[in-house]
Amino acid sequence: MIPSSLLLDQIEVSADSDPKMQSIIRRLSAVTAAGESGFDDIVRRSLGYFRLKEADAQGADRWLKRCRTALKAAEEQLEVPPVLDWQREIAVRNGIPPRLIERLGQALDQAPIDKTATEDWITWLLDVVAEHPLDLTIFVREAALESVFGRAYTNTTAPKATAKRILHALQTLVSMWCGGRTLVDIETRLLTFVRKHEGEVKQQANQSSTAQRARRFAIRIAPDFGFLCGVLGQVVAHKAAEGEGTVLPIIDMLPQMVRAGDYDRHHAALRQITTAASRVETFEASLALRGHFKAGPSAEMDVVRNEVTAAMLLQSSTGLNDEE
Repeated sequence: MIPSSLLLDQIEVSADSDPKMQSIIRRLSAVTAAGESGFDDIVRRSLGYFRLKEADAQGADRWLKRCRTALKAAEEQLEVPPVLDWQREIAVRNGIPPRLIERLGQALDQAPIDKTATEDWITWLLDVVAEHPLDLTIFVREAALESVFGRAYTNTTAPKATAKRILHALQTLVSMWCGGRTLVDIETRLLTFVRKHEGEVKQQANQSSTAQRARRFAIRIAPDFGFLCGVLGQVVAHKAAEGEGTVLPIIDMLPQMVRAGDYDRHHAALRQITTAASRVETFEASLALRGHFKAGPSAEMDVVRNEVTAAMLLQSSTGLNDEE
């Protein structure tokens, strides 16, 4: 997290072309547009301003005024895409570029609306992001990417090509994570990828006996996918409210499913019922019951839970009969 005073100083020097920085500028500008007091309150609560005021109260106020002027200038330098008001509103609310909201809305025609697997939805979402690969760092923190991919992410002279390669790798990792593969399996795939793309190095990336890269993916990156899924839900909800399509119940579940590594909503329901079981165990249990599941992506979650409960009862009664 960048300290507020340092962030404002960076804005004053130049309007960074990084998408995340542009999003921050838009968000701060939205606060300013709502009244200078909003922006002033944010800055005055920062540690940097507090220290400046202790040293020179008048100087601190001059710095605040200069920051406000610099922010306005930075906003004017930003590329302003021809997006609709609702798209800009969602973008500002979530701190992401309006063009990504626009792309998500346009791509809904190709969304896997007949699919129930988490993997299919995340793969489609990452394909949308891959149209502008550098948008990767809008929803996945760079520190997380470095901790998982190491020099395969940092050793690059072509950031755009590297980001696109990482996006494809993330699609594979999500498929494994939500497909019941163990952390050891995921670690093996990650190590192979890192060694292939880390460049000319004196010593290749080390193999972790505790699957550290895979664990970092699960703890740091999978939750970031949840944020992107949440933004998708906001886009779909707005379009549905305007009569453009319907809200699929599966979309509301995507954030928690990708975080937990659920194959689909039936797997998620089974996980919630059998809270002591592992991700791999519940996947295998769900796979064994899959022949009893009929609910699709448009079915309400209560229907999915009822199917899982009924399948578990049937399996239990069948097991008792076999014993007799």
